[in-house]
Amino acid sequence: MTNSLAYMTAKLKVTPAFTKAFLAFFLPIISDFCSKSGLPVPTPVTEAHVRKVKFSTIQPFGSAIYLDSGWNFITTDGAIDSFDNPYQSWMLRPLPPDHPEPMSRDEAITMCRKFLVDLGYDLEALYADLEPNFKPDVRLGSGKYRWYRITWVKPQYLERDTPSVEFLIDAINRRIVHGFFLNRNLDKPLPKLAVEPEYEYPAPPPVEADNTVKGEAKQSILLKSLASASDYIPKLHLPISTPLYTNDVKWLKAETNSAGEYFIYLTLKSGWQFNLGNECKMVGFYSPSNFFNWRREVRLKDYVGSPKLSKTECAKRIRDQVIALGNNPRDFAMNHQPEIIGPAGNGVKVPRYLISWYKNLKFGRLQTVSAEIDAATGNLASLIINPDKE
Repeated sequence: MTNSLAYMTAKLKVTPAFTKAFLAFFLPIISDFCSKSGLPVPTPVTEAHVRKVKFSTIQPFGSAIYLDSGWNFITTDGAIDSFDNPYQSWMLRPLPPDHPEPMSRDEAITMCRKFLVDLGYDLEALYADLEPNFKPDVRLGSGKYRWYRITWVKPQYLERDTPSVEFLIDAINRRIVHGFFLNRNLDKPLPKLAVEPEYEYPAPPPVEADNTVKGEAKQSILLKSLASASDYIPKLHLPISTPLYTNDVKWLKAETNSAGEYFIYLTLKSGWQFNLGNECKMVGFYSPSNFFNWRREVRLKDYVGSPKLSKTECAKRIRDQVIALGNNPRDFAMNHQPEIIGPAGNGVKVPRYLISWYKNLKFGRLQTVSAEIDAATGNLASLIINPDKE
């Protein structure tokens, strides 16, 4: 969903005209969503069916639309993020003795996948072709349960159960009572409404913050960054032709903080990204095949494989690369055991590790080196060396 930080200084002014224009845009989307998925919501959904609308004070196009039938839909930008229905309030009510047999685990998972397919969603793009996390709740006895929570997680989110798609299932009545979507493949652009939104505070700030370097200073940084990256690339044997030229650049962003420190992000048209610091010194890189990337979704079939290197061998490979750049690994606490994290999710066969070293400080710890490595090839997909190692 769209980054809303740019809107945090502005508060949406909700007017009747804006609300009407907003509903005119979203109600057809809700109608289409319900018709395709089979949710028991009378369609078409019209303004007469809307009980109330709540708007986010941060997201200008974030809302909760409550229908008089008890259903509600959460939106962000131009997409539906989640839905709930009135049956959820019955979760803890006693069941009659002659209640129906609850649906099985496999039946519930199949129902959820069909729901997504009927909406026209690609199961693979949502990671819903993988084995989900399955959590039953409210035990009925004899190994049977009343409610199921089915979650397909994002594998690139470092062994954390960050949902891509999640459903709550009423196993007795065989229905989906809640759905939640957090996958960038479902993102939609900001809607263009017949009425422009108004703000009670100053309008959202521009995309480029005030601390962004511009003009001649930015051009000078670009040339120095290209020279620095051109010197860096051969040392790690990265598959990039050098020297780099301005025609190779997709974009460059350079920022300074209150202490006068520089943070430079150089992205090539080939998709490689280089991070630089003060005096345009290299901090590290991200390859286009970087797996552990929260900014985008990944297509798992591009990463599936079998590891040929052990975790110990992968850590040694990263140390060797740090040495190749002229560094002493001990300066970065690389003589200690690293933290090694793999992909999240069930049944994920991706031979990628994110390996990080830390230095213990008086208050907490400092990450000194972090790298993603492909254990099938031994190639690094990212490497970040913290210049503030002290």
